[in-house]
Amino acid sequence: MQLISQQIQVEIGDTAPMTRGEPATPKAIIWNRQRYEIKSIESTGKKVGNDHTHGSGEQYVQRHQYRAVLTNGAIANLYFDRYRKNWWLHSLED
Repeated sequence: MQLISQQIQVEIGDTAPMTRGEPATPKAIIWNRQRYEIKSIESTGKKVGNDHTHGSGEQYVQRHQYRAVLTNGAIANLYFDRYRKNWWLHSLED
């Protein structure tokens, strides 16, 4: 596994998750000026944490996580950061 931890651009696919307050499903990622098409989403998850902005201590979703199979066969672990409202490529697996 190769740790990347870089902000990326995402081409949006299915927008149905937006009706549930989640980001649209990505269909491709753009990293290092190259486009990588997503063949399928293998799994999804959420990272939940305390609300530090209002001091209420309530739990909320910080990240929406995706394990995506790329058309080149690699696995991309990416996430949408709800606070910063941007996408990150966490790691790649060959």
